[in-house]
Amino acid sequence: MKKTKIAIIDDHKLVREGIKAMFIGNSDIEIVLDTDNGEELISAIEGGLVDVIFLDIAMPGKSGIELLSEITRYSDHTKVIMLSAKSEPQSIESAMMGGASGFISKETNKDELLRAIKAVAAGKRFFGEDLIDTVYEGYANRLNNTPSVQEPTLSVRERQIIRLISEGYLQKQIAHQMEISIKTVESHKSNIMNKLGIDNTAALIKYAIKNGIAEL
Repeated sequence: MKKTKIAIIDDHKLVREGIKAMFIGNSDIEIVLDTDNGEELISAIEGGLVDVIFLDIAMPGKSGIELLSEITRYSDHTKVIMLSAKSEPQSIESAMMGGASGFISKETNKDELLRAIKAVAAGKRFFGEDLIDTVYEGYANRLNNTPSVQEPTLSVRERQIIRLISEGYLQKQIAHQMEISIKTVESHKSNIMNKLGIDNTAALIKYAIKNGIAEL
């Protein structure tokens, strides 16, 4: 069975060593990189060596959010789980909008790390249990500031596409699952956004959560 290749990027060696220790004896996980150097990470990604990245959100010099934008440019299949000692709604939202697949606290445990890897590897989003309230707080604040409007009617297929997008699936994954072309997925997404009067994926996810199409 193919191992999941993991990279750990954090400016504290103690944090990296702690995460590595949690995977000792796990035959399904291979740590291919642990470093505080973003350039080493990009080289590993370009070489196709990384499946899932644990990335510290607050590092000196280039922040985790800045490094995240580079990662998404170099790879559309490598999943990123942000690590943070703090849990602020703005940080979580910035990470998700930047392309992260998950967000967990540095106080996490082995079981949660493994669940996070399994979830993002399957194309889903993952939030640590101790961050759920913070996530809801952030979305609730944004939704409460959104004026109420009469919502347009969406087809069953459109609602399905919105749900899959909200769960973190890429367009090619959606196309495969729905047995349609990527171009058709793009067309549906464009039509949905025009119908709803929104212009970005973050707003589409917010709409899905507000209207019960998707759940966090």
